[in-house]
Amino acid sequence: MVCPGLNDGLALERTLLDLAGFATGEWPAVLSAAVVPVGLTRYRPAEDGLQPVDPACARRVIAQVEPLQQRFSTELGSRFAWLSDEWYLMAGLPMPPRASYEDLPQEGNGVGSIRAFLEAMDAATAQLPQALERPRRLSWVVGKLVAEALQPFLPHLSKADKIFAAGEAVMPRLNLNGESAAESFVSVCSTVAPAAARASETLGRTV
Repeated sequence: MVCPGLNDGLALERTLLDLAGFATGEWPAVLSAAVVPVGLTRYRPAEDGLQPVDPACARRVIAQVEPLQQRFSTELGSRFAWLSDEWYLMAGLPMPPRASYEDLPQEGNGVGSIRAFLEAMDAATAQLPQALERPRRLSWVVGKLVAEALQPFLPHLSKADKIFAAGEAVMPRLNLNGESAAESFVSVCSTVAPAAARASETLGRTV
């Protein structure tokens, strides 16, 4: 986890090179690594000294790690260290192609998860019906950054007659606890679907 001003820059490079040193031999101790940004919520102590990642920082980290990936690919036969999707979203840069994530060893840490999701959605919606008996309204509850990445896919869902696909960007950040997610969802649903809001309030009490 990269914390700006604490373990980025040379410290990040040293960390990745050290980890790569454990990825060789007959019994490698480290198979892959994920580079993720620190996630800060409004519940953290104000005096913790942590700084949020901004677009400039995201671009610096990408520019630093991508050359290392090429080096690892040559030396280890794998990119070994992957940048999580947030870096590209925050930097405003396109994410790498799906093939660059190899077999998605760090998908659980948000590395290539958007590419994998869109790939799965393409397969699942390859043969949509031409029409439905009743209109369907679909909502995705995602962070604002992720919503921007998913927007291009929405017209694909709207191909069928009477299907309306809407993505709501309701979460202010990528890392949230259950209470924040429930609060955000209630806020949006109170505007567009009161019945759904009541259901989400019940969910919020059980999170």
